[in-house]
Amino acid sequence: MAKRSGSKAQESAQSSLKVRFVDLELNGSPSTIEEALRTVQQMRQPLIVQTPVAGNTSTAKVLSDEPVDEEILWAHQNNEGSDEQEIESETLSTDEPVRQRRGDGPKVDRNAGIEPVADLDFFPDAHDNLKDFFATKAPTKDMEKVLVIAFYLTNMMGLPSFTPGHVLSGLKHVGQRIPKDLPATIRNMKSKKTWLKFTDLKQISLATEGENTVLYELPAVSTES
Repeated sequence: MAKRSGSKAQESAQSSLKVRFVDLELNGSPSTIEEALRTVQQMRQPLIVQTPVAGNTSTAKVLSDEPVDEEILWAHQNNEGSDEQEIESETLSTDEPVRQRRGDGPKVDRNAGIEPVADLDFFPDAHDNLKDFFATKAPTKDMEKVLVIAFYLTNMMGLPSFTPGHVLSGLKHVGQRIPKDLPATIRNMKSKKTWLKFTDLKQISLATEGENTVLYELPAVSTES
C-alpha cells in the first residue's frame, strides 16, 4: 500500500509540475508541457511577415531579430497592427518617373517672343517688290525661303543687318509658312550652309556664299524632262 501511495504521490507530483518561461506559467502533464514549450519556442523565433513585392510574391521581410511577444504574434495573426504592415509596404514601392515618348510631351512654341518688325517697305522704288522677287527665285525649302528674304532685306532694302523679326515679317508678307523653329533654321544656315554670319540673332548679315546662292543657284534647275 505504501508503494502504491508513493507511486500516486509521484504521479501527483508529475501532474502538478510547473514550468515558468518568459513569465508564462504552464500546468499539465509532461507531454502537454513539452508540446507547449515547442510552441513557445516557435513563438520566440524572429517574426517573418510575407510582404508581396511586384514580380515576386514570395519575398519575405524580417521585421525584427528580437524574440516576439505573444501579444504581438497574436495581433499579426489576427490582422492587427495593419499600420505597420502598410508602412512596410510603402517602403518597398518606388515612384519612378514615367518616360514620355518623343512628341507626347507638351508642345513648345520655339518662335515665342519673335515679333514682326513694323513699317518695312517691301515695295522699294528702284527694285521689284518682295512678292515678285520671291516668286522669281521660287525657293522650296525653309532655308532657301529665309535666304531669299535675307537677300532682299540686304540688297533691295539696304539694311546692314536684320533679326528673326525682319525675316518673320517677310515670310508673312509673301504668305509662306513660318518654320517651327525659326531661330534654329537661321543658326543652321550659318553653321551648315555658311549663308549667314552673326554673333547673335540681333545682328544677322548675309554672307557671300548666301548671296551667290540666290544670284546663281535659285531658282533651282528642274531635272524633269
